[in-house]
Amino acid sequence: MPIPKLLLILCIAFVLFSCSEERAKNVQEHEITAPKAALEKFPRGEVLRKIECLTNKKQSYALYLPGSSSSKKLPVLIAFDSHARGHLPLEKYKGLAEEFGYILVGSNFSKNGIATDDIMKHIDNLLDDIGQRLRIDHRRIYAMGFSGGARVAVSMAAYF
Repeated sequence: MPIPKLLLILCIAFVLFSCSEERAKNVQEHEITAPKAALEKFPRGEVLRKIECLTNKKQSYALYLPGSSSSKKLPVLIAFDSHARGHLPLEKYKGLAEEFGYILVGSNFSKNGIATDDIMKHIDNLLDDIGQRLRIDHRRIYAMGFSGGARVAVSMAAYF
């Protein structure tokens, strides 16, 4: 089975940007906490920096939905940053997500030093939340990470 081009590009980009400390520029912060918000309720084509999980308000994630409106289920790429900056990988890869029609999710909880059990609970919450709120293709959920976030992405792949 051939490797999707997006996955290959993201793997290469991950290696190139894994040590980058560049801050995302001029991203407007959004707070969306409406329960059971439908996909169409979230703004498209922009990085939303904070979406609170419905089941645990202490946990949140950044979200990027491709600009084209589609009623079909979309694949999801979940990104983990070692400093809980979920918006950072979304800013870097939103162009690719737009081109290939992927939803991007960036954890604002996962960071270096958090116990593995807590991370696994967060991933459970995150998957439940995006599964309830977004039209995702459950067969096409991918994970990636920067630095310590790569360990979380591998753990997610092994755990789920």
